[in-house]
Amino acid sequence: MLRILPLALLVTLAPGRMAQAERPNMVLVVADDMDFEHFGFAGHRLAQTPTIDALAQEGVLFTHGFVPMSRCRPMQASLLTGMWPQEHGVYFNVGADHIDPATALPRLLADAGYQTVGEGKFWEFEARAMGFSNYTIRNYETFVRLDQAHLFDWLDARDEERPFFVWWAPELPHVPHDPPERLLARVPLEDVPVPEWFQGDEAALATLLASRPDV
Repeated sequence: MLRILPLALLVTLAPGRMAQAERPNMVLVVADDMDFEHFGFAGHRLAQTPTIDALAQEGVLFTHGFVPMSRCRPMQASLLTGMWPQEHGVYFNVGADHIDPATALPRLLADAGYQTVGEGKFWEFEARAMGFSNYTIRNYETFVRLDQAHLFDWLDARDEERPFFVWWAPELPHVPHDPPERLLARVPLEDVPVPEWFQGDEAALATLLASRPDV
């Protein structure tokens, strides 16, 4: 939130100046239901996140964050606009108003000459109106969980003389928790700490344990 607002203001107030200077490519990574503890850089003993750990080591790490509202869509609207819910008008996941496209980060970047693409979870209407090159962004159930072919094709076909912005928002680690076996095998299930208060889905746990005779 605090990182997006200055960027949006910069694009709004000084697009000409940005066009004359070297402009970086940007990838906005949005995790869905990701606990802040479950990263290597945060000290989690089982987390294997070397790329994100490197970003935390080499970049700027914000140790505190503030959620404007504990719902997916209002939070995403705030991330896109740098506004509070009472400013952008989105309070619910379903049946809510849409944000004003003129305030959307990808729209501001596109107007400043950036190539833009969105992948994954995106609640707002008409991706083109919001500034993305996509006609629609509705691959949240498959993006990364199955592949990233569309994104890679877009990156290969883009104009390398112009900067780009990628909205990278897979619906992960959101349920269903069904990672590929090659990834699940990296962490012994018996090593995963489970709080005493957590009940979980007993039937799902029984099915999982039945498939893992080594546990």
